[in-house]
Amino acid sequence: MRNLGQSRLRIGRAHLNGSFYHVTSVTKNRAPIFADFHLARLLILCLRNSDISLNTETHCFCVMPDHFHWLLKLNGSSLS
Repeated sequence: MRNLGQSRLRIGRAHLNGSFYHVTSVTKNRAPIFADFHLARLLILCLRNSDISLNTETHCFCVMPDHFHWLLKLNGSSLS
């Protein structure tokens, strides 16, 4: 079942280049996929690739078994 409250949160959401964002993302069904070292490294590689492509500037991140936190500065791309 879709959470209607979450979709309402997205209404009017905007992103500003040069602004800082704290992003948290959770795995499906909170499966602990990042407990696998190689999958956690793959996630970190994705974050680094975003920086290399100059879309973001990572200030810090934390990878947990079932989610991650990412503090980033947006540089010329969409937050989505």
